[in-house]
Order: sequence, then C-alpha cells, then structure tokens
Amino acid sequence: MNDQLNPIVPTAWEAAVAGAGAVSLLLFVAALILVLRTGSFSPGVRFALALLAFAVPVAGPVAGIVVALLEQRRARRRITVSP
Repeated sequence: MNDQLNPIVPTAWEAAVAGAGAVSLLLFVAALILVLRTGSFSPGVRFALALLAFAVPVAGPVAGIVVALLEQRRARRRITVSP
C-alpha cells in the first residue's frame, strides 16, 4: 500500500490559509459597502477608509466597519433641543 500523501488533496494548513483569505476578503467587501453607503462621510474620508481597508488586511476593514457603524448611529440619533 502507498503511504505517501496525495498532492492533489489540500492539507489542513492550506485549508486554514484559504479560510483566512476568505474571511479577509469578506471583511474588505463589508467595509467597502458600509463606508461607501455612509452618506455623512466626505469623499476624502471615504477614500481614506477604503485605502485603510485595502492596505491593512484585517485591522483596516474592522476599523472601517466600526467607524462607519458609529457614524451611521450618530447620524440616526435625533438632536433634541429643550426650550
């Protein structure tokens, strides 16, 4: 019987790397969608957050998502002025 590994079947670390790449790609896409849909950002802030999400693989998209969600929450809150 042949005890060698089949080179066509991926090993566990190859599957882990592929999974990490998929998670990183999904984070990047989610960050781009949230940053570009946030209407209260200026074009410069949108560009900077998109560049950050692209340049820093995991921390950049997470930072973009957090900033966009906080800005959307701040924009939704109504400012009430008491008389």
